[in-house]
Amino acid sequence: MRSLNIGSWIWDALLCQLHYLIAGAQLRVGLTTDAVNSASRSIDTGFADAGWLAADPEWRSLRERGDFRQLIERVQLIPSVTIDLSRVPLPDAASSSAGTVQPS
Repeated sequence: MRSLNIGSWIWDALLCQLHYLIAGAQLRVGLTTDAVNSASRSIDTGFADAGWLAADPEWRSLRERGDFRQLIERVQLIPSVTIDLSRVPLPDAASSSAGTVQPS
């Protein structure tokens, strides 16, 4: 089996987003345990928004379940990433073609 790149883009969505959406669909059709497992896979593949997981109205019915609370605790342990863009040099407008359309 090939190695999994958690940053892979599939159908304009990150793999973690697909797992999160699948979890929501499973929850809506009553597959609660499968939904929690898919939410866990979402975390495994990069989902890190503890605030949204705790507040998402879709998960309201599971907020008191131990396995769901463990997911929230797990996401809360993921350190936040801060990128200081002030240290990134701006591209030279004269040499950059970003945002321009070349005549055909």
